[in-house]
Amino acid sequence: MQDETTTETARRELTFERAHELLSYDSESGEFRWRVARRGVKLNKAAGCFDKKFGYIRIRIDSRLYMIHRIAWLLSHKKFPENEIDHINGDRKDNRICNLRDVTSSENNKNMGLRKDNTSGTFGVSWYKSRSKWHVRIRTNNVVIHGGYFASIEDAIKQRNLMETTHGFSDNHGRRPGASVVVDRHIAGNSNES
Repeated sequence: MQDETTTETARRELTFERAHELLSYDSESGEFRWRVARRGVKLNKAAGCFDKKFGYIRIRIDSRLYMIHRIAWLLSHKKFPENEIDHINGDRKDNRICNLRDVTSSENNKNMGLRKDNTSGTFGVSWYKSRSKWHVRIRTNNVVIHGGYFASIEDAIKQRNLMETTHGFSDNHGRRPGASVVVDRHIAGNSNES
């Protein structure tokens, strides 16, 4: 049976003080280590584990699970983020503070990677079978904007890139693992470089 103080601790929201008491955070490497030995945890052992279901590193503190990037924000800013945390480079395991930003859901969606089931190789470009053309669209602020139909995928990609720029999407939006988005945009004829 748990004692009253343990139960009370589990009910409270994690504070900066409690997180700092339990964890050390290296903001340059993004690594966490336990400051205290606990049941099943050795002093200075790496903290957190990767959750395949959610795709993030999570950590249990006082009977509650937390996404470790939110704890990184808490330890760096002494408060939890107001919105969502965006991993700027798209790597959910990279919890360096320089790779994290507090953004709205809409802003976070503008920095999404390319889905595994994407068949065109470009976010927002899909084959429209009944017209035998490439269809371009973009979603911003919960509104889907039609970008047109194109006979060539190259023209469709140019249109999509133009729409991303117009609507303030990150250069990382729609990135492929290991590929440079800027290079991909240059190939598509819409480079921001001079």
